[in-house]
Amino acid sequence: MKSATQHTATTETEFSATTVIIKSTALAIAFVTGSFLVLILIASIFGYQYLQKIGSESNKSPQELLQIAKSANEVTPRESNPVFLILGTDSLATRGEVPPLTDILLLASLDLKSGAVHLLPLPRDLWNENYKTKINALLAYGSDRSPDSPEQFPKQVIEEMTNVPIDFTVVLAMDTLAELVDTLGGVAVSIPTSFVDTEFPNPDVDISTERDPKKLYKTVSFSKGTETMSGERLLEFVRSRHSESEEGTDLARNQRQQIAFAAILDAATAESVIKNPSRIGKLFSFYENHFRSALPINDMAAIGKAVLENSVSGVTIESHSLSIQSRTEAGVLVNPDIRTTKNIWLYQITDDKLFREEVGRALQKL
Repeated sequence: MKSATQHTATTETEFSATTVIIKSTALAIAFVTGSFLVLILIASIFGYQYLQKIGSESNKSPQELLQIAKSANEVTPRESNPVFLILGTDSLATRGEVPPLTDILLLASLDLKSGAVHLLPLPRDLWNENYKTKINALLAYGSDRSPDSPEQFPKQVIEEMTNVPIDFTVVLAMDTLAELVDTLGGVAVSIPTSFVDTEFPNPDVDISTERDPKKLYKTVSFSKGTETMSGERLLEFVRSRHSESEEGTDLARNQRQQIAFAAILDAATAESVIKNPSRIGKLFSFYENHFRSALPINDMAAIGKAVLENSVSGVTIESHSLSIQSRTEAGVLVNPDIRTTKNIWLYQITDDKLFREEVGRALQKL
């Protein structure tokens, strides 16, 4: 039987074949999981024992990990900048049979030449006139239309609305997002404004049977500054929408979602993660359990190789928002008086052409 040293020597050539994706892994792979996943396939510079530690957490042998890396290394670098649609659902177990709505709708694009990640949240209350619904219900309708691939319907509709082709659609349940954050060991989030929400839905209560408001809701509060958040705490931060301050608006929540996404990206690309094989193994297992079909390894490797070939050394986050029409300023969205919308709170597109142009500029697709 070969010793660990002999294994290291005999696989040196194979290891060197994987180095092309090492640098890009912490950059591109972390991003493509969109909001919230990091996958580091192989960090071969740490040797065979390092691979063994990764494998022990991901149920993969070092040989299997090497084969994955070699296969990924053989793909052709991607040429066009990828666009992602990230759908964060509120499908918690305690919701009973209530159809899952989408709390997070985020468009993101990656500039393969600069490493800039362009984020554009879409308000969950954005109205689609063709289907007579808010876009946060599209995934639920997709479940009725095609139960095996419900994400295809919101992808189709949002492509129609924005005129931007979407390459990857990631559906992220809220409890899965919390699991990711905890797998990363928590994330440091910069809170721009203090706020209190006295009507945050209590995740531990079955809303199909409970009617007491005191049990259905709890109070959550956040103070301006940096806080290291667990998965549960980060969900409270991104889902809160009943603060009496400006933080209770849909637009403020969109901003917090972008802040949380950036925080997860920072945590996923930290050097401490790369040097922790146990955490890498857990993250790899997390990826395979939740996102392998939506984000195939070879597609991610193609992105990573393109980023590496362009000598991108780090990620920059470029956050964008859609303009809102007011009495004094023009905008591509308007929040009409609920008396004109049958008491439904929503955002309407003021001009389809201008809306599409604004989305295209934000995602660098014009």
